[in-house]
Amino acid sequence: MDNQAWETHKAGIECPYLEEGQTLKDLKEPLATHGFPKTKNQYETKSKQWGLKKNRGGSQKWKCVTYQLEKRKGKQSELFIDGIEYPTNTVNYGTSRQECQSSIAKLDSAVSLHSISQQDIKM
Repeated sequence: MDNQAWETHKAGIECPYLEEGQTLKDLKEPLATHGFPKTKNQYETKSKQWGLKKNRGGSQKWKCVTYQLEKRKGKQSELFIDGIEYPTNTVNYGTSRQECQSSIAKLDSAVSLHSISQQDIKM
């Protein structure tokens, strides 16, 4: 692979991939029409070399974000992780999923299936 050609297109790959949420497949087609025909595997390899990762931290990240937002309740906040600003809709989605998971976990710990008898269930 020609590293100089990749570096020329890096900004055109990095920004839409990380900040706009496009997939590598989505980016591949327009770049191919502009004389940069590469395979999906080549895009994946190069994105790993550049350290481009979308889902850093998973649920642990959103637990931390939820905690920080709760501490800042009522204040306008912008979220940056690894220098990348997350849009409000992404933050709301990630934290709402975490809140749902934590609510389910709380419910699971409070009531287990073994503690419910047949007499407790009425139909």
